[in-house]
Amino acid sequence: MASELCKAIKQCGGEVMFSNRAKKISPLADGGYQIETRRGAITAEVVISNLLPKSTRRLLPDDFSTPKWFNQIQSGVEKGWGAAMLYMVAETPKGFNGGAEHWQLIGDEHSPLIEGNHVFCSISSSKETDRAPVGSHTLTLSTHIPMATLRELSEAEKRAYIDDIHAKMRSTFSERCPEWSEQVYFGMSASPRTFERFTAREEGLVGGIPKRRGWHNYLRLGPRRLAKGLYMVGDSTFPGQSTLATATGGERTSEMIMRREFSRRVVQANHFLPMHVSLRQKDT
Repeated sequence: MASELCKAIKQCGGEVMFSNRAKKISPLADGGYQIETRRGAITAEVVISNLLPKSTRRLLPDDFSTPKWFNQIQSGVEKGWGAAMLYMVAETPKGFNGGAEHWQLIGDEHSPLIEGNHVFCSISSSKETDRAPVGSHTLTLSTHIPMATLRELSEAEKRAYIDDIHAKMRSTFSERCPEWSEQVYFGMSASPRTFERFTAREEGLVGGIPKRRGWHNYLRLGPRRLAKGLYMVGDSTFPGQSTLATATGGERTSEMIMRREFSRRVVQANHFLPMHVSLRQKDT
């Protein structure tokens, strides 16, 4: 899916750059921004940051004034989750139909669905031969960890805590998915620290602000506008993560940018059109 998204961006005239970390975002005097990256500087009229609030703020000048809601979002993110992971390889069990599988595994239905009692398991299909040898499959297991709990622990306590969670994950996996757990012949573990190392996510946070039931979430639909031409998107704004949320959030972001940043330019360019023509058509 990620590869197809990159292909679509390129087909629309965009450019995708990997391993080119942004180091600084500087507002320009005549509008727009200069982004200093590992491979040089880039200028842009509009910048969309898919980073957590604290990471976005770190890229901006010290005297940059953030809106009042900014600290509230950061506080909400810090109350969120990290993740413990297990990466495994297993031989194909008998009776497997060859398709990819996704399982929600619960150890004790009366206990909180975190810390290994709930495990999300994704298993590759037989066609994904680039991920595992023929006759084998990759398995990715994850569980949520409350970061507020992890922050209170010493380094030794953190290691013991994560080890206990990994053990609980294996137990839940073995109890609820024995046809696969019995075929595992290779495994690696990961923690929020691992996630931070490989993705540069602050503290290894995942999932953004914890979502709760209720319509109040829709009062804070993203994207968030930090300043003219500067937006925050991703899991620090609602609707947050997931394929659907990314698709709908992306559409909202493009509409808002066209309306707030470029609407005057589009109107001037199309002044000969009837005023009822929508500026949200694909050709704009």
